[in-house]
Amino acid sequence: MVNGALRAALARRLSSLNVLGNVPDCARVALPSLQPESRMATSKPRTATPSATRAASAAIESALRTLDAEASGITALVNALQSDLGAAFDAAIARVREAKG
Repeated sequence: MVNGALRAALARRLSSLNVLGNVPDCARVALPSLQPESRMATSKPRTATPSATRAASAAIESALRTLDAEASGITALVNALQSDLGAAFDAAIARVREAKG
């Protein structure tokens, strides 16, 4: 594991810190396990409810409308750059490149 050495070094460093001075062994708190398997939650199967399906459908429809509007805007921008806006765009870029400071 790539992070195994880093986790071990962190555990050694934390255990070597003694910020409270001499602490009796009975008062020391054990460090939590730094192994990812011990910290990960167990997964649970998801089941779709009718209201969740409707909400997802509405979200998908909204995303599709948004993508359609963005695609239309990009198409319009492409068409404009290929026609009369292209020369003005080139001129603006040239002025930015010539700017000092």
